[in-house]
Amino acid sequence: MNILKQLRINAGKLQKDIAAYLGVNRTTYLRYEKGETEPDYQTLRKIADYFNVSVDYLLGRETKKDPSAGEGEKVSSELISLLQDLDPAEEALVRDYVAILKRSRKDQ
Repeated sequence: MNILKQLRINAGKLQKDIAAYLGVNRTTYLRYEKGETEPDYQTLRKIADYFNVSVDYLLGRETKKDPSAGEGEKVSSELISLLQDLDPAEEALVRDYVAILKRSRKDQ
């Protein structure tokens, strides 16, 4: 199965959801999934960010979704799916909250 399709299905998303996030029409995204066309570099990075994987993973050069993540750094797929639906303002709030949590952990 195509990597993009597998990631999308695992995330419980529809093609139109991913296409809307990328700013392309559903047909364009479908062609990415089928391998009929390839996304440009910026779109590839957006796809990698959306699914929380490396670009190398999308290109089939890595077998791990995120080779840089250590065991303690992995984020649950449930949390990732919750974060994917946030608008930019909500995402900023989450980032601020995580920064506060990390600082408080260092202070202990």
